[in-house]
Amino acid sequence: MSKIMSMLLMIMISLTVGYTIKNIHEREKVRLPFPIKDIRKFLQRLTLIGFVPITVTTSVWIAPIKNLQIISLPFIGLLALASGSLIALAFAGPLQLNQKQKAVYFVSGGFSNLGSLGGLISFILLGEAGFALVSFYIFLERIWYFGVGFPYAKSQSLKEGEKESFKVIMRNMFVDPFVMMTLLSMIAGIVLNLSSLNRPEIFESINAVLVPLGSVFILISIGMGMKLSAVGKYIKPGLIMILIKTLIIPALIVSLSWFLGMGQISDGLPLKVVLILSSMPIGFTALIPPSIYDLDLDMANSCWLISNAALLIIVPLLSIVVPLL
Repeated sequence: MSKIMSMLLMIMISLTVGYTIKNIHEREKVRLPFPIKDIRKFLQRLTLIGFVPITVTTSVWIAPIKNLQIISLPFIGLLALASGSLIALAFAGPLQLNQKQKAVYFVSGGFSNLGSLGGLISFILLGEAGFALVSFYIFLERIWYFGVGFPYAKSQSLKEGEKESFKVIMRNMFVDPFVMMTLLSMIAGIVLNLSSLNRPEIFESINAVLVPLGSVFILISIGMGMKLSAVGKYIKPGLIMILIKTLIIPALIVSLSWFLGMGQISDGLPLKVVLILSSMPIGFTALIPPSIYDLDLDMANSCWLISNAALLIIVPLLSIVVPLL
């Protein structure tokens, strides 16, 4: 439990630090040497391009990937995201959301915080072997984000321009540095895993620093973009989103994973990773389409904040349930 409390404290402090920096800058109490937007991008790129290649490669190196069921993890992850979007859209009618709000809800339901938070929680609860499987689970997430989520959000905007072709969508997806680095890192890790080389012990200590540090940098960058206004107006959609993210989707995806035999591999390690990742709240990426396509950004921010606030309950529950699988 001390690990869980430390993790929650780290999450809250990181977000608070980012939000405080943003407020101090906006009130001009302290003049930063660079714009907030540039600082956020630097922290994100440092983590995604600097830390991720090391942690992913060296973790996949020792992951139990020789089990054939592991091949299904990327598709399970994709199904979890798609189910989240479709179930959210089903709730949009009863909530009487307008066209732009439906697009926000669709994106919120299908965009989850899998990398920074999901990876961190998996690392703390399951160690490096669990963290390595996160890379497989999220392998196809960008296909859903850029291939379905962004185009759908754009189609629902009143300012919709020309629709992007499939070729353009795929090109934009694969020139994304995070996608490229993750792909190359996974390939390198798989090659090393299948080789006869033993991983040097030093990488255990290195990852013990880089994984939490990378999550801290990402969370600080998220805090720099947080907006607390108008949350009260969207309490109901936010609470229903918690229901979707933390109960409906995990029940569906964990049941499927159990049926596929994930509970029989490495003491149920893949099943535990699926439970953690399918329970994650809305990811910060969900705030991008509402911003660039002129949707209901207040609703997007509110649902994101409410969903992520539920981590105070979700994380302790996961620490109890995960060991039981």
